[in-house]
Amino acid sequence: MSRREGSLEDPQADSSASPLPHLEAKIQQTHSLARLLTKYAEQLLQEYVQHQGDPFGLPGFSP
Repeated sequence: MSRREGSLEDPQADSSASPLPHLEAKIQQTHSLARLLTKYAEQLLQEYVQHQGDPFGLPGFSP
């Protein structure tokens, strides 16, 4: 039984070995990517609307 208890303790030790910095880095990376994609989507929408011509490309147009 001591082998089983030892093997049960190891995963706990591994899980408390602080995966948080890695997780935090992934969250930051995902957040940055989401912001970048939002920026590009806004630019693409603006360009698309301008190519639609009047009245869609007029400043202040709101359907």
